[in-house]
Amino acid sequence: MVERDKYPIFDLERLIMALLIPFLHVYDDNAWNGIKIVEQYFSRLGVPFFFSLSGFFLAKKIARVGLDAALKSYLKRIGSLFFLWSIIYFPLSLRNFGGIAFIQEYIFKTPYFLWYLSASFVGGGAACCFLSSKTIT
Repeated sequence: MVERDKYPIFDLERLIMALLIPFLHVYDDNAWNGIKIVEQYFSRLGVPFFFSLSGFFLAKKIARVGLDAALKSYLKRIGSLFFLWSIIYFPLSLRNFGGIAFIQEYIFKTPYFLWYLSASFVGGGAACCFLSSKTIT
């Protein structure tokens, strides 16, 4: 088994950012000003942080196992998560979208609650395509 680098500070940062993400989805006009600052400023750092962290670990994996193996592993993992969460949210989507709208939502565009996984999938694939074209020239 390959010994992996450990980054305990990232674990702490991920915990903090994960706790801040729900503040993005809750807004209360009557909230205390300190909570409003968290809602409007600090919680918005979560999504860029997680995208950056994903890119950091993808780059580390590319350096360790190579571009093709890293890309295959990354896309397989993100695609599996997307598929799993699609199955979990399937009943909710069926209730919200009926008939043709349901088919359009799942086949032609990403369901709104899975945007992060689809963005990671496309972004990771695009970054690796850019890297592979850059190493060829």
